[in-house]
Amino acid sequence: MVRHPDISTSLASDARRKLDYLVVSDYRTVIANRANWRYFESTFRQKNEFMKYLDEFSRYRNALMDNRPLTELARMSGETAILWFNAVFGSAEEPEWDEGSDS
Repeated sequence: MVRHPDISTSLASDARRKLDYLVVSDYRTVIANRANWRYFESTFRQKNEFMKYLDEFSRYRNALMDNRPLTELARMSGETAILWFNAVFGSAEEPEWDEGSDS
């Protein structure tokens, strides 16, 4: 939130609001974290698969956003990652949040 000094302190302390400012690599850090994985395991199932596809998507996204050339293999890997996430999110059920836990 340091890059956004115009956001009030109360909004900056809201955990959900902070998610709006994550970059792709931040999602890997948050989701794969040992304390957080239990909330995401039912959706992504295998942590190593999640990390692999997120890394492939991240490389693909970064190349496109930075207007760098993509090899055919990098393009296909990135598109495969997108297909994997679409399949995961298409079949994901609503998570059951533990209201009693600290967020």
